[in-house]
Amino acid sequence: MAFTLQEGTARLTIVSGRSLGQCLRVKYRHSTKLFNAALICWVVAGLVIIGNTLIEANCWAGGIDAIMAIPGATDLEGSSAVGLRVGSCLAYAVIVLLLLYWDKTEMLGICLGMVMMGMVTLFLIVVFYMGMDWQKFGWGLLPNIPVKTDNS
Repeated sequence: MAFTLQEGTARLTIVSGRSLGQCLRVKYRHSTKLFNAALICWVVAGLVIIGNTLIEANCWAGGIDAIMAIPGATDLEGSSAVGLRVGSCLAYAVIVLLLLYWDKTEMLGICLGMVMMGMVTLFLIVVFYMGMDWQKFGWGLLPNIPVKTDNS
């Protein structure tokens, strides 16, 4: 859902030169208003905030799982494990805040890109060690209709 919203908003901005919020304001300028903005703008903004909060919670949870995947981290107990989790989150937050403070947003994008490449590399390593039936994988890429069963 988030990808669809981002892609649609990007296409809208490319075509019209306006953001999603600006387009909503123009389209619904004659509808019910709240604080000089259309009610639908407030609804969309609220839903975007909720969606962003949920995706951020998911990202933090995934980050903590990644930290706990460090060899030896699962052996930690009690305050040591909490310290590793909290310390990693704080270190990440400090790095991001420093990059924003120094107005190095392009560096932030590069760092996040490197994190993403690391995640893809680790994923491929896991796939390699799991073993892969490449023939089944290839057939799985082709669209097909499942066989009808008694329960379907």
